[in-house]
Amino acid sequence: MTKPSLILLDMDEVLVDFVGPWLARTRPHIAYDDIMAMDWGKAGNLQSLLDITSEDFIAELKLFPPSWWQGLPWMPGGQELLKLVVDSGVPWAICSAPSACPNSAAGKTHWVADQLGDLGKKKLILVDDKSFLAHPGVILIDDMLRYTEAFRQAGGETVIVPRPWNNGTEAEYEAFKETLRSGGFDSSPAG
Repeated sequence: MTKPSLILLDMDEVLVDFVGPWLARTRPHIAYDDIMAMDWGKAGNLQSLLDITSEDFIAELKLFPPSWWQGLPWMPGGQELLKLVVDSGVPWAICSAPSACPNSAAGKTHWVADQLGDLGKKKLILVDDKSFLAHPGVILIDDMLRYTEAFRQAGGETVIVPRPWNNGTEAEYEAFKETLRSGGFDSSPAG
């Protein structure tokens, strides 16, 4: 793999656990492990899996204060991934699509400040259409296929973090992390 010029890290379900706290707040009768073990089939998101309309999902999220978003816990493996990216020496940023409520953007901004301190200063990009940032040499690490597919079509590269709602594989994800760990990029920068 050619050394990238920039690595973009998604927040929700890559660095930050959104699903667990969302279930605890809105559907406490459904366990996180049960949701993750379900056959997601073609369901590419929670709304499809649980037969929730987008409007109802957004209405629920609008009730969440910024402090809910700010208090989300790290995803297992999220801190390790961030450290690997930072230690790789490749420029990086966190790139997240905020929900349709303003509290999401405010809470995510505070989460980055709280969790990353100086390391996170000027490292957060909030954008609905991540493909605007795509070009050769830019890698998006994400769990949502709609973002990774659009990003690739726009000329960027992607790494899919395997989750039940996508087609990412542990082998490919681990190989990318090993490339970060070992500095195994080709010497010439991409782009």
